[in-house]
Amino acid sequence: MGHHAWGNTMGIPKVFFDLKREYERIGHHVDTLSYYDLYPKGQNKLARIFGPTFPELILKYLKKNAYKYDVIDANFECVPYPKKAFNYDGLLLFRSHGLPQVYEIYENRPPYKTINDRLIKNIKIKTRFGNLYRFLDRKVGLKELNASIEYADIVHVLNSHEYDFLSSEGVPKEKLVLLPNGLQDTYIEKASSQELNNKKNNISFLASWTIRKGITELNQILNEINSQLPIDEFHLLGGDQPEKVVLKEFEANNYSKLKITPKFEQDELISLLSPSKVGIFPSYVEGFGLAVVEQLACGIPVVAYNVPGPADILGPLDSSLLIESGDTKSLCKKVVEILNMTDEAYEKLARRCKERAQFYSMTKVAESFLNVYKKHLKN
Repeated sequence: MGHHAWGNTMGIPKVFFDLKREYERIGHHVDTLSYYDLYPKGQNKLARIFGPTFPELILKYLKKNAYKYDVIDANFECVPYPKKAFNYDGLLLFRSHGLPQVYEIYENRPPYKTINDRLIKNIKIKTRFGNLYRFLDRKVGLKELNASIEYADIVHVLNSHEYDFLSSEGVPKEKLVLLPNGLQDTYIEKASSQELNNKKNNISFLASWTIRKGITELNQILNEINSQLPIDEFHLLGGDQPEKVVLKEFEANNYSKLKITPKFEQDELISLLSPSKVGIFPSYVEGFGLAVVEQLACGIPVVAYNVPGPADILGPLDSSLLIESGDTKSLCKKVVEILNMTDEAYEKLARRCKERAQFYSMTKVAESFLNVYKKHLKN
């Protein structure tokens, strides 16, 4: 259960959609409960303040239905109640899709905080009030999140930074389970068959279109790389923003280098990524970083900031792919180094990328979760 609609397009919903499908493939029954199930018409601002909260509606649902399930898999602050509140003796899992406390730590570090503060000064008063509302809402959510951790039987984390943070906060290690998100086996298999040779100097950026993902630095990155080595194409994938919004982040002289694909179907992604020789992912903090794995599966090396999420994915592959946050010059230097590789060296790195992506097979991830469930249910 979680706050997001179910679907296989991208992001958090896609991860849960694919995991559900894998559970069902091997014979398990899975019901889902999302925000849109409980609020089919949405909520206006007054309803958000005075109406029942999302966790309150979940509690009402669980009081009627919890007995049906061996395992309740709930996104972080969804179930901030002890199991006796809904008369349940099965297994309650707290699931991370990016721990807010860890996000806050990294968002308050320069250069991200400097960039964000500068942009906030230029936004309208109405937007500032909106940001204040979201800030206060986040603080309320933290109270529910901490209660969810306390009452859960298992606390899932996505990366080692989250594990270390919760350990330092006193969450027992025997309660913590570190497991990554998974990627469809069919995607990995199809992606691994992609040809690696004769690629042009094409760069991919696969991410949502937000400041946290590093969009304010993309023009600078493109200029720096292009000054050292002419770029054929810079492909911006995802983000769900119109082309005119994306172009605002770039100088007009760079427009000819850009290819913008705001939306795509999941089965189109491999062919869209295929021409790319290297990916960049200058995000300042992640829960996981599925976009990194999606590119690795295609044999595309990804250069990213050394932050929660990408650090766990790329570190075991090649630590030189991880760059200090905000160090765009070093990021560009590494990109140029990859673009200048001999065919033999590039193909060797690309094969290792594909091998690393195998670690995130949804079959393996689902099996790991089921083993955790069986162990705890047995106990």
